[in-house]
Amino acid sequence: MRTPESGYKILCVEEDICFAENLSNLLLAEKFDVKWISQGNEAVELAAKWRPDLILLDYKIPDLDGIEILEKLKISKKTQAIPVVMITETVSETTLAAFEFGAEDFLEKPFSSKILVKKIHRILNRITENKITTKPLEYSKGRQLIEFGMVRMDLGQYRVFCGNREVQLTLTQFKLLEFLISNADLALPRKTIISELKKGRFSITFGSIDVHIAGLRGKLGECGLLIEAVRGVGYRISLCPSVQLLIEKFSP
Repeated sequence: MRTPESGYKILCVEEDICFAENLSNLLLAEKFDVKWISQGNEAVELAAKWRPDLILLDYKIPDLDGIEILEKLKISKKTQAIPVVMITETVSETTLAAFEFGAEDFLEKPFSSKILVKKIHRILNRITENKITTKPLEYSKGRQLIEFGMVRMDLGQYRVFCGNREVQLTLTQFKLLEFLISNADLALPRKTIISELKKGRFSITFGSIDVHIAGLRGKLGECGLLIEAVRGVGYRISLCPSVQLLIEKFSP
């Protein structure tokens, strides 16, 4: 298992040279692998090539503002799963709108270096733990299997199990669950979920997504506890210990 002390990659997108240098030195002292860039479009390109584990994104960037950069990152399949922490001078409605586009967290300048490091460790450790508990796709005799907690999906046969109980889902609900698990532990904006499902020509809109989620939760029963609403953002599927214990308690 990789830990933050063994070389996680962090991309800093910041126009202030002095601030960027201090930030980079702080992260290097924590033994992170750090790259810094000051242009928005170049940052999006670098993120797609370098694949950092986390991005620190300043709201004020010369060629693109932070929200525009964030939107580009979350639209691209190569970068949409990378957690982004927004850095801003003041908290405003515009800044908070970053959560609508999938920001993981934000920091207001000036901030404590200890708080920044703790936030980074918390995010990266959570992602690492999730990768351990979530089994990747397995291929055998034409079957594609994925597991998340008590949920098992057979992508080839379109079958879903919660523990030992098979769950009957609509095709839209199946694809919705597959997308949530593929991006486990990330707060997915409604816009991102809708965009992804529309690629498969599934009928889902801002007006219907909550209905689809409610239906999916209901059919999953106790396993539906894994899906949580993220206020002002969208939805996330998460394997926190308390929920997992509750699911195991009620599972056959």
